[in-house]
Amino acid sequence: MQLAIIGIGRMGKGIALRLKERGHDIIACNRSPEPLEELKAKGCRTTQEHNAVAGMLASPRVVWLMLPAGDTTETVFEEVLNTLEPGDTLIDGGNSHYKDSLWRHTHAATRDIRFIDAGVSGGLAGACNGYCVMAGGDRDAVARCEPILRDIAMEGGYLHVGPPGSGHYTKMVHNAIEYAQMQAIGEGLELLKEGRYKGDNLDLHAIAKLWNSGSIIRGFLMEVTESALAKDGQLAHIADYIEDNGEGRWTVQEALEHNVPFLSATHALYARYLSRQNESFAFKVVAAQRNEFGGHKIKEK
Repeated sequence: MQLAIIGIGRMGKGIALRLKERGHDIIACNRSPEPLEELKAKGCRTTQEHNAVAGMLASPRVVWLMLPAGDTTETVFEEVLNTLEPGDTLIDGGNSHYKDSLWRHTHAATRDIRFIDAGVSGGLAGACNGYCVMAGGDRDAVARCEPILRDIAMEGGYLHVGPPGSGHYTKMVHNAIEYAQMQAIGEGLELLKEGRYKGDNLDLHAIAKLWNSGSIIRGFLMEVTESALAKDGQLAHIADYIEDNGEGRWTVQEALEHNVPFLSATHALYARYLSRQNESFAFKVVAAQRNEFGGHKIKEK
């Protein structure tokens, strides 16, 4: 298929490269030129003007937005929508709030333009290993774009989860679970570091590596923890300050609205706020995990 991807950041670049390797015709668009160089060398067409991509695509067009949630996505969505025609499709693959996606679906439909909200997980490794793709939207719109949605996913890693908004809703809950798992790992390692055997200087990297070998809690987040500790067993260069991108907060608000207890995510969300006030090795671990799997910035000491 032919499509344009607007936003060639960490995830957008990986998606573009993966689709190009699988034979799709990719137009890569980014405001700054530097991220476009590698894609151009791989045979992608490139532009710095998002309002130009419609003219570079054959009809019916597919345009994928991979931008920061909020004002940036909203501005580009509106501007690109004005360049499209009935029968075209817009995909938002970022971490937008599902309520924004519901509105965008309705707004696009008034112009007979299809809209898909695609929650995408996999971090930096997704470009090589494949992503997990949670697609929401009308059945016919999603079916038309399934060749690209399946090709960016690892085997078994794609699902049309439901109607408009449900893709980003599912990704929102996914990220809240991620918050909780990361926080549990961080707090456990802090107990090993500061608890009964504090004076024995337990090798946390060796323990994380051990836990990745057959234990019940082995998995990707433990792997990135092991990777971070291999670089610095004390995480001395990392400030215990954890950013959040909004998904955990939205999920806790949603749980409150529907009277659904989500205690682990609520604890993890407030722990991120607490990390900006107190010093804690657990918070260093979570900050290091985010940097390892997603390239999220850390605050250096």
